[in-house]
Amino acid sequence: MWEQWLDRLADMGTPEPRYTAQRCLRERQAIGGCDLCAQACPHEAVILGPLGNAVTIDPDLCTGCGLCVQTCPSGALEYDLSGPLGSVREQRSGPEATTPNSEATLTCSQSGAGGPAVTCLGRVTPALLSAAGPGRYR
Repeated sequence: MWEQWLDRLADMGTPEPRYTAQRCLRERQAIGGCDLCAQACPHEAVILGPLGNAVTIDPDLCTGCGLCVQTCPSGALEYDLSGPLGSVREQRSGPEATTPNSEATLTCSQSGAGGPAVTCLGRVTPALLSAAGPGRYR
């Protein structure tokens, strides 16, 4: 069963987040604007450019930690939540769940703790927890 969850999480694809220019404050304000994502990235993977290409993620430098996503005020940077969300929902409602709102876990892949893992816990966003529904998470 753990393999199914890990396979689903592996389907998340590349570690770098997807960028939506229409949401980006840097694109929308056209002068200066926001640079919080670049400031938050400890790996210098976020490259700020001119309008039309305001944010680029260098795949060679990006570790998928999610810090840029966490700090983006407009949601211009985001991860596909289907993998972690599916894992959380399956844990809470699957055959091993003790109640419909059982606890769910996601661990950092670097921790070696086992179980369903995400590249970094920075990927566990408020949007993921909200979409997963009420309950306890550990």
